[in-house]
Amino acid sequence: SAAALPVSTVAGILLLSGLFGYRVERLPVILVVGGVGGLIYALIAMCNMTTALTLLVATSATVGFSIGTGSVTPLPFGIVALALLVGVWFLRLVFIDHKIRLAPHAINTPFLAFIISSLVSWVVGYAVWDWRITGQGNLFLVQTGQIAIFVMTIAALLLVLNHPLKEETLKLWVVILIGIGVINLVTWVFIRYRGIFPDGTGALVIWSIVILWGQLLFNPQLKQWMRIAGAGISLFWAYWVYTQVFVWKGGWLPALIALVGMLWFRSRRVFLALAGIAGVIVLLNWGWINQNIIRVEFRSASNLRPLYWLDVVRMTSRSVLFGLGPANYKFYWSDPTFVPQSRLAYGWDVWNQWGFSPPSHNSFVDIYSQTGLIGISLFLWGLVAALWAGYKIARRLPNGFMRGYAYSVLFGFLALCFSSFFFADWLVPYVYNLTITGFRHTVYSWLLLGALLAYKITEKAADT
Repeated sequence: SAAALPVSTVAGILLLSGLFGYRVERLPVILVVGGVGGLIYALIAMCNMTTALTLLVATSATVGFSIGTGSVTPLPFGIVALALLVGVWFLRLVFIDHKIRLAPHAINTPFLAFIISSLVSWVVGYAVWDWRITGQGNLFLVQTGQIAIFVMTIAALLLVLNHPLKEETLKLWVVILIGIGVINLVTWVFIRYRGIFPDGTGALVIWSIVILWGQLLFNPQLKQWMRIAGAGISLFWAYWVYTQVFVWKGGWLPALIALVGMLWFRSRRVFLALAGIAGVIVLLNWGWINQNIIRVEFRSASNLRPLYWLDVVRMTSRSVLFGLGPANYKFYWSDPTFVPQSRLAYGWDVWNQWGFSPPSHNSFVDIYSQTGLIGISLFLWGLVAALWAGYKIARRLPNGFMRGYAYSVLFGFLALCFSSFFFADWLVPYVYNLTITGFRHTVYSWLLLGALLAYKITEKAADT
């Protein structure tokens, strides 16, 4: 009976969200699918959050169901499912545990403060809005979507942190992630471009291979057939990179960066030997690299991205502390008094007939522009605290599954930080670039990191 109110409340919320943006003739389908499915998922989460989280891992990137918002971008299944789990968690704290508290951790203060500061920035964005700038008609809805991304990103991390997982569950997660990655690679190469999953798999294709490499490098308990299979998957991944996505640096370079970090901690001698071999290969093939990597980047105007960052920072100068508000910097490109350096470098005449409002392609610049110096400082504080805590856990673990998991998550997340700075918003989607649908992939980074940080809590519980 104690669970009846939370479950019915969550089911009702899901029903209402299912109706949002849909036409009347689709009402019966939404009522059945959203209502029954949401109720079952809420019951699962209420009884066993671990199982509910595992279902989220298995479905976020693979299920194409979404909820219309009345705009171009719908709400992907992953963000809806996560919101349901967070709702169940909150209602359980209120109505069953009768107290709201978080597991003590160094990340709580900065990340919760970041959420608060982003809400303040939302309000400030209207206060500093330039009357000469015209926003689109659904601006408020878009801003709500960006705030939802901020909130749900941090919620994913905190949800797993406060529901520590056993090693057996993490092993299942690893199997699921590698399986999704393999299916995606095979279907990408042999069936259709971008694989069979909705919108490809984004950053998840990086996580799949990095998680695999972590086990191959740090887990001596793997059986021989597992190592052979892992080597085969790695070779197929390399084939996929070379033949399918070589020009898409954000899809494979972060994985190699993570591999370099893991090799350094696995064996300095092996790292130095492979670094030497790689250096020789680069020197011998410099002409090909220059033609197929460097010149390609210049032809695609990727070399202008630093100028995008500079322009976004310049336009944010009107509100340095709190930023321009969620999603708002897109419209400040049209400020008649603002002359973008990137547009001058690209060629002014090219954009005479077209609007010039490129995303920065840099998550950290995006967050700064939207939440200001306060917001980006809190976000970076939380990142540093999380990664430092993860490193302390990883370095004291013996060789085995958990050490492989810890180092792969640690260096995978660091690599995605690098990628989010130079290539795409792989950690926190920007609504006018990766869009809200990108959350179906970015959520994995935060779920995996949360599971690593929660391992310390699991150890303490086992000791007591």
